[in-house]
Amino acid sequence: MQVEGNHYFVVPSGEVLEVLSGGSGKQVFLKVSAPGHQTVEVSIDRLERVDVRFDPVAWLHVDVGGYLGSGLEGSLSFTLTSDDGSASAAGMLDWLGAVRLGPVPPGHYRLLTLTKIGTSRFQAQQITTESVHLAAGDNAISLTLPALYDLTLDFDDELLGKQVMLESPVQGRLPYFTASRPLLIPRLVAGEYLVRVDQMEKTVRIPQQDSVFIAYEKIEINTMVIVQITPGSPAERNGFQVGDQVIAFNGVTFSGMEEMQAIGQKIVPNSDLTLTIIRNGVEMQLTVEVTAFEGIRQKFIER
Repeated sequence: MQVEGNHYFVVPSGEVLEVLSGGSGKQVFLKVSAPGHQTVEVSIDRLERVDVRFDPVAWLHVDVGGYLGSGLEGSLSFTLTSDDGSASAAGMLDWLGAVRLGPVPPGHYRLLTLTKIGTSRFQAQQITTESVHLAAGDNAISLTLPALYDLTLDFDDELLGKQVMLESPVQGRLPYFTASRPLLIPRLVAGEYLVRVDQMEKTVRIPQQDSVFIAYEKIEINTMVIVQITPGSPAERNGFQVGDQVIAFNGVTFSGMEEMQAIGQKIVPNSDLTLTIIRNGVEMQLTVEVTAFEGIRQKFIER
């Protein structure tokens, strides 16, 4: 490419000239890009003026009020996703509390505000969701951060070092934690959370509760009851229903959490699994994939 003032000239190489003369049987493509636009690829079959037109794109400027001094500096990120999932953009808020997302095609989008929890940058929770309609060119939206709260969990000695799961009916399952004394989980939005560790469950409502103790309780179990299924998950695709009681894996029953975990360790990856379940009072067999338990919430009981 050569430039003279505002004029741009394509200077073909010897190989390109051979293509244009028809001697190679190949095609030549010119890729043209401009700031804020998708790259356009133009097929060329002769040396002449090339007209390039770009599809319109949209940008979203996000401004967050109350960001400075909130304690969230450097921890807020945004994900912009079109309603049909065909386009997306992401970015981190700058030190002034603003971010520019795009370029994306004009249309309807969902804007997620995320913040890190814990010490890992891969652990994040969703704190707000906004619907936005983007026209071609620049668009702007102002957001106000919701109040965020810290939760302190304490555990009996028998639970220390075990995996802790925190789940919100609105936000879904948060990343896992390891039970320690104390375990501080910062920046949670208000609402009800289910805390699960080992076979213990405890419901917490924030901000009414800011400190919770979870006692160890040895529970003998021989049944796993499915209490919630995520729509579109492997669990739903494999035919699970809310209320199903799983009482055996590949014909092997269990009489406690340790026995059930031992059975699980013997299951061959990528294989089918035959479950004995009770559905509406009737005992039956259900053959599922090993991944079928993804997307369920269960509780354990003794029949």
